[in-house]
Amino acid sequence: MLDKIDQLSSKAFDELNGISSQSELEAWRVRHLGRKSPLVQTLRSLAALSIEEKRVVGARASQVKSALEKSADEKLASLERSLSQLPSDEIIDITLPGKKIPLGRLHPTSQILDEICDPLRKLRRFNHSWLESPPLHTSLGAKA
Repeated sequence: MLDKIDQLSSKAFDELNGISSQSELEAWRVRHLGRKSPLVQTLRSLAALSIEEKRVVGARASQVKSALEKSADEKLASLERSLSQLPSDEIIDITLPGKKIPLGRLHPTSQILDEICDPLRKLRRFNHSWLESPPLHTSLGAKA
């Protein structure tokens, strides 16, 4: 049982050394210190051992658990320190609004229809001036 605890401990410390972000650290904490972790399962299985074995194994498991918790807290502090030492342009402020996304454009059929109608609209204006209509003509949009 002590060998199993030592294996769990060495595996957990090896994984802890390779962690580089807070999300990885939280996943590690759940995996090695959570309710369903092998270490906690070992502590729960102490009931099947004799009294002398319970003392030895329980003490060792508690030492390993407290050492893992302390190391995780130290790792979290070092990750927070390294994050605070980043240049200010590398830190992302999640409270800022996001980038504006263009809402879209006209349908291709609408674009073609506009291209066809624009010369006709200009032609209508030209024809009114060509016909020498009075400047206050109601079809030109001026109000009499």
